[in-house]
Amino acid sequence: MRSVKVRVADVGEVSKRDAIDAEITGRNDPLLGVIFAFNVPIAQDAKEYCEEKGIKVIESKVIFEMFDEYERWRREWEERQLELLRRRVVTPCKIQIMPGFVFRQSKPAICGVRVLSGELRPRRDLVNVKGAKVGRVREIQSESKTIEKASEGMEVAVSIDGAVIGRNVKEGDELYVDIPQDDAKVISTKLEETLTDSERETFKEFLGLRRQEDPFWGL
Repeated sequence: MRSVKVRVADVGEVSKRDAIDAEITGRNDPLLGVIFAFNVPIAQDAKEYCEEKGIKVIESKVIFEMFDEYERWRREWEERQLELLRRRVVTPCKIQIMPGFVFRQSKPAICGVRVLSGELRPRRDLVNVKGAKVGRVREIQSESKTIEKASEGMEVAVSIDGAVIGRNVKEGDELYVDIPQDDAKVISTKLEETLTDSERETFKEFLGLRRQEDPFWGL
C-alpha cells in the first residue's frame, strides 16, 4: 500500500471547517482532499458540504479498513482520469478499404471499411502507409444507422472527405488514423498501458512511419 499524506490530524467530530479544508486541499491534488473519520461522528453540516462538493469521506472503526477503502477509491479515481484523458486524445486505429464495397469514389468517397485495430470515429484524418494524408472521416454508418464509433472487427460504411478512391486511395489499402504529435506524446507517456495489444502494435507502426522523416517525432 502506498503511504498516505496527512495534512491535519485532530480529535472530535468532523466539522464543516474540516470539510472546507479538505475541499481546498483537493483543488491542488484530489487524492489529498479526503477526510478520514476514524471512530468519530461527522457533523450534519459537514456531511452536507461534502456531498455538495463531492469530497470523499472514509468512515470506520478499524483503521486498516479505512486505508483499504482509500486504496480502492484511489485506484478507481486514477482509472477514471486515464479514461477521461484517453477520450480527449486521438488514439491508434487502423482500417482497411474493403474490396468490392466502393459506393462512391469521391466528394465524399463512400466505401466499406474493416476496422483492424482501435476505434474509428468521425472527424479523424486518415493517412496511408507512407504517412500521406488521404482524407478525413465524415460519417460512419452500420446497418444504415449513423454511429459515433466503430470498434475493432466491425465492418462499416464510411464517408471520407478528400479521398478519391482509385487515385489517392485504392481498394484493399490499409490506412491509419493520423495522431497529432501532442497526442502521441500523451499516449507514450501516460496512456500506453491503456492500449490493447493491437492498438499498441498499430501505434508502434504509426510512430515508425512518422519517424522515417523525423526520428524524434512524438518524443
